[in-house]
Amino acid sequence: MVARGPTVRILGDDPVGEAADEIASRITLMPAMVMTLPTGHTFSPIYARWGNQVGNNVRFPDVRGIQLDEYLDLAESDPRRFAMILERELFAPRVFDRRKALLMVPQQDETMNAAFELEPAIASMGGLDLALLGLGINGHVAFNEPGSAADSISRQVSLASSSRARAAADFNDRLPPAKAFTLGLATLLSARSIIIVAFGTAKTDAVAACIAGAVGPDCPASFFQNHSDATILVDRAAAARLADLAGAI
Repeated sequence: MVARGPTVRILGDDPVGEAADEIASRITLMPAMVMTLPTGHTFSPIYARWGNQVGNNVRFPDVRGIQLDEYLDLAESDPRRFAMILERELFAPRVFDRRKALLMVPQQDETMNAAFELEPAIASMGGLDLALLGLGINGHVAFNEPGSAADSISRQVSLASSSRARAAADFNDRLPPAKAFTLGLATLLSARSIIIVAFGTAKTDAVAACIAGAVGPDCPASFFQNHSDATILVDRAAAARLADLAGAI
């Protein structure tokens, strides 16, 4: 079977605003949807755009949010934990309701999946309606690093050296923890809709591999080529190689 690949939308002069509006419009169609809540440099400005528009009724109080991934070996109150970032960027500004979110609290003596039964919890909500995802420079999605299988579920993982190096700026130029917890590829692929967002020239190769590369564990994002409702939102910088791939898309 020839992979169809995700629908590609190249954003214009205001990629953050356009992506924020596109995602918000999806949520508006299903206000109580179950969706993943990613963090990172791609999504912080999108969440800030929503936060600045709360007074204009840009709020999603009925969304049931699922934290996408989390570092292990950080204190529960560490501001660099993704759960804490979500608190600052989505819950405190009242864009989303913290009480309806399922967050990850890392524990060193057991995997968070065992502690919080994430897979059964998601299943009890009817599954993911929307997997909202970023894209790593090595093709990872969530913390599903290269080598991850398409049938992987939520689990503890070891982070790739490239992922840790790229995140060092958030840790005062020191490497972040080597272990993390992530929703699995099978969990994400089971979502009824997928939106992947990628900005910047550092993502050009990953975007090309996601859209038209060989499907396999070397680029975990490539598995979404076979999803029936996947969209990738890219700015012009991240789309730099797409003209060369026009025949493959």
